[in-house]
Amino acid sequence: MSALGMMSSAFFVPRTQLIEWVNTTFKMSVCKVEQGCNGAIYCQVFDSIFPGKVSMAKVNWGARDAYECLSNYKVLQQTFETCNITRHVPVETLVRGKYQDNLEFLQWVKSYWDQAQCSVDYDPVARRLTSTKAIPDWALPVNDKENVVRERGTKRLASTRNCHPSRAPGHRSAVSRDDEVEHLSDDLRATKAKLASAEAERDFYFAKLRNVEILCQELQDRAEPPQMPVVSVDRVLAILYAEGSQSPAVPVDVEVQKDQEVTGHQS
Repeated sequence: MSALGMMSSAFFVPRTQLIEWVNTTFKMSVCKVEQGCNGAIYCQVFDSIFPGKVSMAKVNWGARDAYECLSNYKVLQQTFETCNITRHVPVETLVRGKYQDNLEFLQWVKSYWDQAQCSVDYDPVARRLTSTKAIPDWALPVNDKENVVRERGTKRLASTRNCHPSRAPGHRSAVSRDDEVEHLSDDLRATKAKLASAEAERDFYFAKLRNVEILCQELQDRAEPPQMPVVSVDRVLAILYAEGSQSPAVPVDVEVQKDQEVTGHQS
């Protein structure tokens, strides 16, 4: 489960489905996959797979700076070592908070979670609250979060009425639309990149099959009518294992001569 190719279906799970899975399964209110960049969400997922193996008390859910995030990834890597998970964690790229890096890692995390046998009695909220650090709003239990949002909403409404009664709602709506457009654009770019990779892989293997077909046709044309052409196994393997799009060129005359010599010795 640790090794998945880039063409695996796991890497085609869309952003919206991943966010819904995180929020529904672990009772959060995550808005973006980039929120996983501090490592806390990843720790929680593996805590649900391996109960008691993750030091959730050490997880800093509000980590923002790189040095704070690194402590969370240290907890995650210790869990991987304990549970014999060989997957490399690209900490240097994840902590930068880039969309594509965290999307791909979360896709792999969900794939691992789907294949694992998770405990049905797992309480994500209780496990989060064992942390000695402050819990941000998006990771608070539902009831506590509603109280915090209600209190903050009242204060924000009063402040808005005093300052900009007409601009604030429109501004928030515009920001929300811009954020959605940005994520959709990122999804589109990621899909195009994977499509290009799939097409390149298709062309690569088609070229190999075509070279084998040409080899067989040339040998068949050069052979005498009573004699069936013998295709060199080495030549076929050379085509299949060639690194580039062009297979190593070996003259057909040489192949026919070698095959005739082999046939002569056998007779």
